[in-house]
Amino acid sequence: MSSPDTSPAGWLLGDIGNSRVKLVWLAGGRESAEQIWRELAERQVEEVSYQPMTLWNARLTLPTGRIAEQTAALTAFLADKKLGGIWLSSVNGEAAQQLVSMLDQVLETHENEDVDGSMIASAADVFVPNLLQKPDKTGADRALAVRAALRLNHGQGRGIVVLSGTALTVEWIDADANWAG
Repeated sequence: MSSPDTSPAGWLLGDIGNSRVKLVWLAGGRESAEQIWRELAERQVEEVSYQPMTLWNARLTLPTGRIAEQTAALTAFLADKKLGGIWLSSVNGEAAQQLVSMLDQVLETHENEDVDGSMIASAADVFVPNLLQKPDKTGADRALAVRAALRLNHGQGRGIVVLSGTALTVEWIDADANWAG
């Protein structure tokens, strides 16, 4: 007789960009996320040297233009995972819809098919104090990066966040911890 699985359920985290979908598996869910934040907070922000750190337990990258062809890869990726939540961020609405449809299809055969999920589609969906004129037209990836920077800096302002993806963006955080764009 086998004992029931009492390990915490993990989180599927996804970044749906213009050219790639990046999915990562965070095995411990909230517990792992809190541990990552503790480890990041302990580092010296002023330190220039690169310190490698594994933030996730598994990763799957899919081409945005061929999401529908990747059902087998997603099924294999999720096969042995106990889902506790799905968190997706997207700057590509069409690709996000395709991924969500594929996730629904894959999870129909998964033991935890009814898992909670969230889709962050723009900066308007992210709680971060901002001075943006159109947060609903500003990328969720940019807002999440600013929020993470503020959290790592204990909510203190004045800083720059640089993102390098399909586009290079430079975000300004003012002295009052407002994202100025």
